[in-house]
Amino acid sequence: MALQFNGPLGAALWAAFAAEIPATGVLELRSGSMPAAGSAATGTLIASYTLPATPWTVTNLALALTALASFAAAASGTIGYFRVRNAADTRRFQGTCGTSGADLNWDNNVVNSGQTLQIPASVTFTLP
Repeated sequence: MALQFNGPLGAALWAAFAAEIPATGVLELRSGSMPAAGSAATGTLIASYTLPATPWTVTNLALALTALASFAAAASGTIGYFRVRNAADTRRFQGTCGTSGADLNWDNNVVNSGQTLQIPASVTFTLP
């Protein structure tokens, strides 16, 4: 049986999440398989991006990542997962990356060092 949330509870959960990973949070793009959320990051850090002043928009069951400026890859590799964390790295949210069927899909998740990256438009995470 899948869990389900009504809109007001979903919005409250996402608002609490957004408060835990504020504007000083960091989006990391890493190679390899995603580790457990409580574990240290694994794989090569391909790129990182400090989140803007208002990184999240919360609407009922949906959490949307606001538009991000482009940023450059620091290393070459295949992006396998993303991790969003607070500046102290004590709160984390992560998911898979790929070209389809992943939590965060890219046109091409194979990147070269120095390549300009742009998070796909309208990235939204939804509670069931």
